[in-house]
Amino acid sequence: MDPAALEPAELDVLLATGLARYLHMRRPAYAIKRFLGYSLLLLVWAVVVWWFWHPLMPRFAFPIAIMLCIVLSVVVLWLLHKQACRMALQADNLMVLWLGRGHVCRGLHALEERNGNSARRRWGELSLVERIAHVCGTEVPMQHERLTLVR
Repeated sequence: MDPAALEPAELDVLLATGLARYLHMRRPAYAIKRFLGYSLLLLVWAVVVWWFWHPLMPRFAFPIAIMLCIVLSVVVLWLLHKQACRMALQADNLMVLWLGRGHVCRGLHALEERNGNSARRRWGELSLVERIAHVCGTEVPMQHERLTLVR
């Protein structure tokens, strides 16, 4: 078997993830929030640049303005990161509806085995370990009568 070839469950998970995220990104609420976040960043930094070049503005307050802009930029970028992570979780939920939890869990575990360092994560992205924990959750034995099993 070719080590580069993907198993059907892996391929299904990758394709369904891409399609679900694309559908969530196309939603107007998601796009408007991202647009407003990046627009706020550009506006704040444009005001700082204008303040620097404007002759009547006090120069002693400029470092304070820079610090406030940096803090605001970090907060906005963090909020955009959290929005992207929420969207990824919603896309995983949609993928589970399409493919079923068992098939998705098999695909995610196969991707984890293929990828050695799956705890690594990119900006705005969940790691495979986080996705597996979210999608597959914990196993509930059948003898626990009070707990409800979720498919």
